[in-house]
Amino acid sequence: MAKHRTHRTHSIAFKRQVVQEYLAGETLHGLARRHDLSRTLIRIWVDKYEAANPESTEENDATRTLRAFWAKIEEAKKPDTMIRWDRCTCAEVKHRLDTGRPE
Repeated sequence: MAKHRTHRTHSIAFKRQVVQEYLAGETLHGLARRHDLSRTLIRIWVDKYEAANPESTEENDATRTLRAFWAKIEEAKKPDTMIRWDRCTCAEVKHRLDTGRPE
């Protein structure tokens, strides 16, 4: 016989905690398993949180760095530009992107 799950309610504080954990980088799968929630429910909470808090959707440092990195890659594909990205470490790439110097 299938286990019948009763309707549960969650406090605003709990919902906010789950959303903050997701925004901090926790996976939907991990959060759903740990808190016994569905991934869809977590997505709904995150969407509602972001709609109510537009500043929460700002890009984090890693996203900005990655976006700038790919822009530099596209720029490097131009025939008149030569950047030796294959010899860079992650820290060097971030520094070069922050300073705007390809060398």
